[in-house]
Amino acid sequence: MPTLGGRVVACLESRYAAELADLVARHGGIAYPAPCLREIHEPDALETQRAVRWLSGGRIDVAVFLTGVGVQTIVEGARHLGCEADLLAGLASTRIAVRGPKAHNAVRRLGLRVDLSAPEPFTSACLLETMVRTWDVHGQSVLVQRYGAPVPALVDGLRQRGAHVEEVSPYRWERPLDEQAVVRLIEDLDAGWIDVLAATNAAQVDHLFAIAGEHGYAVALRQALERPGLRVAAQGVVCATAFVRRGIRVDVIPPRASMGALVVELAKTAEPAPPAERAPGERSETVALLCLGQVHGSQMAAVVDTLPASTTLAVLAGRGRSGERLAAQAAIARGLSVHSIAPARAGRHPADALVRRADRVLIVTSQEVRPGLGTLLQLAERYAKPARVIHQDGG
Repeated sequence: MPTLGGRVVACLESRYAAELADLVARHGGIAYPAPCLREIHEPDALETQRAVRWLSGGRIDVAVFLTGVGVQTIVEGARHLGCEADLLAGLASTRIAVRGPKAHNAVRRLGLRVDLSAPEPFTSACLLETMVRTWDVHGQSVLVQRYGAPVPALVDGLRQRGAHVEEVSPYRWERPLDEQAVVRLIEDLDAGWIDVLAATNAAQVDHLFAIAGEHGYAVALRQALERPGLRVAAQGVVCATAFVRRGIRVDVIPPRASMGALVVELAKTAEPAPPAERAPGERSETVALLCLGQVHGSQMAAVVDTLPASTTLAVLAGRGRSGERLAAQAAIARGLSVHSIAPARAGRHPADALVRRADRVLIVTSQEVRPGLGTLLQLAERYAKPARVIHQDGG
């Protein structure tokens, strides 16, 4: 089986976040969940109930279902109204068109036939082309189930051919409740801690860029996505287009628009990871080093000399951090990998991102008791990172 070789895969998926994380893990990767949208299902909304009554009463000639979850939510709406049987009877006498396999399977599970399906890559454009080539929709009443966002090209295309189109949104897409999780993802992308960014629909990409802009990370996100070492993956053509229209390259699009195919394609196209030079049995780890007070170069070198040869040293970047600069110089002299992490934005401790990314924390102080030490220890405790304090005489 192809493997991801321990690469970190940031996943923007929300509804099936756990399933996608499991797929990444089973293919040898490390999942980094960062949901970029949430679905608000509205089976009791007036719009959904109106569509249920139209479909139950025989007022619709063609029902167009774009997603499986949309079918399920409409059926749930009928169940709440006590007319599920009427809905199924109405659909049985209605021509049904679906966009992709999930919508197809949802309709079939209801015991209904599917009259028309879009060909791969299962886009709304493919569905429209197939419908107008197969059916004369002039004068027909067509119900189009949206998939969380408007589909103007499909709706306008049907109307231009004389169809009377009604739209229903049984669910809608909103931004995630925890936008700070998305901000942390952008910080980690910018720091180079992510190997793959995987999106499964276009709305996730739209929300990612919107959140970046509103939190002052627009430039950082663009620079991170243009970094040569990062691979951008999209589950399908529509999702990929959301990146492309912003000038971002897409490295991986699977042959089938499914999460399984996406992860397999990522694993198949992953380059072999370079072998790490370390002693037999020695585990690589990232150590966050923080310095409080003035410490001499020789003292900092002595501290760095205690670290295993496979260590990656992570330090805060910026002016006035002479201790961290001395530690980085000592680490480079020893041949250790060094990451310089920008301080976290206002509202959080400057070392927040640094500690969160590390395996353990090393605090070097010039006094046994120094202002700020307790705060750093609390920060390490918050992220469950082992912390060690080394006291040096700064002279």
